[in-house]
Amino acid sequence: MRRNDENEELAANKSAAPLIIRLIVLLALAAAVIVFLTCFKLENVEIRPGSHYTEEEIRQRLFTKKTDAYTVLFVFRINKLDVPKLTFVEKVDVEMTDRNSVIIEVHDKAITGCIEHMGSFVYFDREGIAVDSSSSRLEGIPLVKGVEFGGYTQGKPVDLGRPGLFDTLLEIIMLLGKNKLTADDICFGVRDDVTMHIGGNEIQLGVCENYDLKVNNINPALAALPEGTYVIDLRNYTENNREIDVRPLE
Repeated sequence: MRRNDENEELAANKSAAPLIIRLIVLLALAAAVIVFLTCFKLENVEIRPGSHYTEEEIRQRLFTKKTDAYTVLFVFRINKLDVPKLTFVEKVDVEMTDRNSVIIEVHDKAITGCIEHMGSFVYFDREGIAVDSSSSRLEGIPLVKGVEFGGYTQGKPVDLGRPGLFDTLLEIIMLLGKNKLTADDICFGVRDDVTMHIGGNEIQLGVCENYDLKVNNINPALAALPEGTYVIDLRNYTENNREIDVRPLE
């Protein structure tokens, strides 16, 4: 009789053991979750937004999930699972600096100019690759006019319709940057003669093999003029002819 009681007690202990183990595992997991939620709560966010978005805009576009309240989960989601795609942005890096802090760095796409096409602006880089398009015009990016543009494929070179035209365009844009000038537009005529608008002034460059001499003298010409808007004609400006034709813009 006593042996039977011992056997029944032993059997009961054996059946309870798995339940106890499961309970211990669940308690351990619950404790781990509580520790995780407590220790890795995201409290400090430093945002380096680039030039196309504000800090608040980046915050609104990236923090979209409840799990984003925790550093490890947020960093893993943005860097690995749900990489954000933002117009004019090459990539977004999120770095965890400590268990409660992250740095978000936005890397802009390198944009050189744009072309208007079917109500949108197609933006390209210094290699002539179409990098993005938008219905809005970016400030500080010259609009290219007077070219034969039939369409584009993102990630592929843009076709300006005439051989060598992009090389000329790139040369002028690089020279403008070197001289800290920003053109509103760069226009090509039927003979590929170049006209630009800078700060309301019309700058006529004409056609030449090297534009550095002409572009390098735009700033001195503007500085010498009284307040107003002008046509600055540099078409005949050369090493041997340093005269610039200037007249008020009508």
